[in-house]
Amino acid sequence: MAELTEPYRAKADITTIPGTGDPFGTATSAGSGSFAIGISATTGGFEAGGYEYATAIGYQANAAENFARAAGYQATAAGKFSQASGYKANASGVGSRASGFEANASGDYSQALGYQAIASGYNSAALGRGATAAGSESLSIGYVSDANGENSSAIGVLASAYVNQATALGSLA
Repeated sequence: MAELTEPYRAKADITTIPGTGDPFGTATSAGSGSFAIGISATTGGFEAGGYEYATAIGYQANAAENFARAAGYQATAAGKFSQASGYKANASGVGSRASGFEANASGDYSQALGYQAIASGYNSAALGRGATAAGSESLSIGYVSDANGENSSAIGVLASAYVNQATALGSLA
């Protein structure tokens, strides 16, 4: 007769993963619940124990705050609860998200999506190649669109809204 055992939750003790490091650099992760994979990827910080629940995946990816996520070649998520994905993407604002080649979300709660999109204003959003949302609560959508004024919106190719509460709609607006 077969012996019965009580079910239990599976546990994994991962200490080394083939391919996570080589002579050029080893992935490091020191914080509780954190994970790093890739040459020189890190979730560690200068504080004791590193950052908690951070994830870094990719060559020199860096999740440099608690609950941060960085994925991609030299992607950096330096804001608490931030996410960066893509080649050299950078999310440094609290709760910010950058996705795309060199996308940069530096404003708190900002979103940058697209090739070299920049969202530097508080709670701003930049979507499209080279789009910039620098004003607080600003929105920029379209190729090289620019929303610099507070509460401004620039929507369209090369649209620009430079003053507060301005809206530019359409190509070259």
